[in-house]
Amino acid sequence: MEKLPDDRLAESYDLEGVIQAGEATVVFRGRARASGDPVVAKVLRLSGTGVGEVHRLRFLKAVSALIKNAPAGVPPLKDAAWGPEAAVLLFVPVPGTRLTQLTGLTPSQAAHILELAAASVGSLHQAAVAHLNLAPDNILVVSADRVYLTGLGWGFLRIPGSGAPFAAPELRKAVDLAEPQRCDVFSLAQIAVELFGAQVVYEDEEARVTLPQPVREKLQNWQELEACLARCLHEDPFERPASVGELRQALAAAVLPGTAEEEGTVRLLPEEEGGVPLQEAGEEAATVILPAEGLPEAGPSDEAAPPEPEPTPASEQPTVLAAPTGEEGAPAPSPEPSPAPAPPEPQVPAPPPPQPAAKPQAAPSRSKLPWVVGAVVGLGLLAGLGLWLFSRGGSVSAPAPTPVPVPTRPTPVPTTAQQPSEASSLLARGELLAEGEQWEELRELLAGVQEAGLTPEERSKYEALRTRLAAFEQRRALEGLRRSLKAGDVSGLRRALRDFESVKGQEDALSAEDRHLVSQARSINQVMTRLAQEEKAQRWEQVLSEVQNLERLLPGTREAAAAQERAAQALEQQAKVAESQGNYPQALHFLQTVERYLPARPGLAEKIARLREAQGRQEQLRKVLDRAAQLGNEGKPEQGLALLAEVAANGGMAAEVAKLKEKLAAQLSALDSGAPAVTPPAPGYKWEYPKGQVAKVEVKASDDHGVARVTLFFRKKGEKSYRSLPMSKTSAGTYVGEIVPATHGNEDLEFYVLAEDHSGHQGLLASPDRPLEVRRKRGLFGL
Repeated sequence: MEKLPDDRLAESYDLEGVIQAGEATVVFRGRARASGDPVVAKVLRLSGTGVGEVHRLRFLKAVSALIKNAPAGVPPLKDAAWGPEAAVLLFVPVPGTRLTQLTGLTPSQAAHILELAAASVGSLHQAAVAHLNLAPDNILVVSADRVYLTGLGWGFLRIPGSGAPFAAPELRKAVDLAEPQRCDVFSLAQIAVELFGAQVVYEDEEARVTLPQPVREKLQNWQELEACLARCLHEDPFERPASVGELRQALAAAVLPGTAEEEGTVRLLPEEEGGVPLQEAGEEAATVILPAEGLPEAGPSDEAAPPEPEPTPASEQPTVLAAPTGEEGAPAPSPEPSPAPAPPEPQVPAPPPPQPAAKPQAAPSRSKLPWVVGAVVGLGLLAGLGLWLFSRGGSVSAPAPTPVPVPTRPTPVPTTAQQPSEASSLLARGELLAEGEQWEELRELLAGVQEAGLTPEERSKYEALRTRLAAFEQRRALEGLRRSLKAGDVSGLRRALRDFESVKGQEDALSAEDRHLVSQARSINQVMTRLAQEEKAQRWEQVLSEVQNLERLLPGTREAAAAQERAAQALEQQAKVAESQGNYPQALHFLQTVERYLPARPGLAEKIARLREAQGRQEQLRKVLDRAAQLGNEGKPEQGLALLAEVAANGGMAAEVAKLKEKLAAQLSALDSGAPAVTPPAPGYKWEYPKGQVAKVEVKASDDHGVARVTLFFRKKGEKSYRSLPMSKTSAGTYVGEIVPATHGNEDLEFYVLAEDHSGHQGLLASPDRPLEVRRKRGLFGL
């Protein structure tokens, strides 16, 4: 009989048989030695799954929460243990029927059961534990108002199975989940969609759920239910409800009054109506359906139950949810079909059918007939022999000859020769193989020995051979570890470590050097496991950190170099993207991370220097922006615009500069709404200049928010084109333009003046078509 892979639990509990065995999980039926209480033991095989210290802590935290809080929606957890090869969970068995075994559910009944399941999920979440393995097979219907969740176990480790049809999308991608309860919201909604036969269509990440028309007709508030299911099935977990409360309310509101327990193809039995048949759990079932306390338990034939009958088609199944179990563990006989089903009554376990009595044998049995015939024949022969002797003697009277005693050989009793059993022969051959150190042949030979039928002497030989084989395999694994460490072969080291772990030898008997070797190999294996997880999650800084740890333990491996190069390239690419967006601090952070672990990486120093220079220019631009915004707030937006006109923005700052320019322009437009006014210095003022002197043109210009510039346009009288000259401000509102003699040539000039404000409004004195004149002063004779 197998035992639990934990010494403490193995001393307290006996296993009575395997209920279900899968690739990663084995479920046993057992009992507590002290009290005799039944338990269900679930063993999770950890070997080869990549679990580490983080998974152990997560498992123990979940187990502690389940034992401490005892959520109402899950089977009570009695005990648990974590070991190097397996984790164990001990549950109290509970009765019920799995959701996948129900047929003919009405929409209201389905919504009611799902509402109860949502309540159980909420109870589990209140204990700070996420299920992460919800599926219809893990929903156990106990009664009309009670549903349990099974399948607990692997969710504690959060190592998702690939391709689970009801698992949330992020569960297959992420190593750690920020809010794992949102995965359960998705899974429960997916179960509802499956149960109702709804259609789900995705647009981007958003779901649209459509219930079939027959389902809509038998539910109320089905529009709200469709909308709630769509929110729960959103591919982005943070767009889903944070808890199952919203889905539970929508399911409860969809149930028509009085229809949750209506008579139909499926009907729920009250809890007090006796036990339910044993159901075999699936591979991920954490609870096997056994009679609980207060229910009639099955008889001793549970351990060797008869073969299960052929499954009954769904159309021929009885109207009761689950039939009771007989005292001997056999199912009760099915009732005969009747035209109208009677109201449910408590089911009484039916006794096993009586066995037919053996017929009495006739008095002279067939086995006695040969003895009778032999006796008659013997008497006949003796009579013939007497007659023959009498005829030989004639009339001579003589004494009867004394018979000479003939020695008779005792009839040998047939005995069976004590031939050696097959197991003994195999074990004898095994001893020869062990002497010849033919270990591979010995392994194959021991694999063919049936342990169940061994005598104590044979078992002793068997265990001795296994010990010798284990010692050899342990030595070979240790030699593989030494070779791999010496060659820097990480893959070979991990294979050798797996071989060593599979031997399960006594590590205490190893030398200190070998124990250090195994410890070093395990440390390297843990680093490689974490390295793979961090790289899968694209946490590149942690990848470089784990590579550094690997280099300290085993320098110069190609796995470390390859992972280091992938991480450095990924960080440099992220820095390039951040630089293109103008996010120089983030780009520098990425490159400085590479510099911390790989300071001599080619080209890295130049990239960092270029980014720092760009960051300096950006900081200067940031100061200009702040000053321009301050000028706008002070009522001087034109000065802020002048500052911005002198800088050049690039990357992410260009949009910010353009936005500030628009803001300042809007402020200026509100302050400066009119065009400038340009007038002569005084009414009737005439512009003149002496011969050979500078011709000065003086005007006055004013504006509601200040004049930006004043320009003089002039030409010699008779010329076609004008020349321009900026005018200088001499006093408040007065502007002067000076035309040198070399330009005016002592001739009369024509001119007009253009004034502009900061908003671009323009004001004119005269015009190109109707200019004013600047005359040269002349004497008496016009000279």
